[in-house]
Amino acid sequence: MSDLVFSQRPDQFHVWITVLIQSYETGIIHGLVKRGYIVSAADSEGNISTTFKGAASTIIALRVEKQLVSRTSLLSDLHSTLEEMKAQFFSVVISEHTLNCTWMGSNIRISNSDILEPLPVDKKAN
Repeated sequence: MSDLVFSQRPDQFHVWITVLIQSYETGIIHGLVKRGYIVSAADSEGNISTTFKGAASTIIALRVEKQLVSRTSLLSDLHSTLEEMKAQFFSVVISEHTLNCTWMGSNIRISNSDILEPLPVDKKAN
């Protein structure tokens, strides 16, 4: 008789992060992978970000897996990732993985003339 070892199924979650700009997507994914998570798109079509040109925000929707992790640990790791990136975000929602969910991004538009470009840092003043 052989000894069978069954590995425990990883804990799976959906994560929705409402951020200021879509380019945070890569940093968030890399930060979670660095912390040992398996990350994929939450959308069945493989889309990660929901946004449009001139949008006031972007929703990043992820499916996240890791062995023996709680929602609070995931939230802490995600918050640390966002802080390390100095990312500006509106909200973070974490739920157990489900097949029955949907989401929609903001409909707020910002005209190009209202978008302020960050000024370069004056290194002499520092």
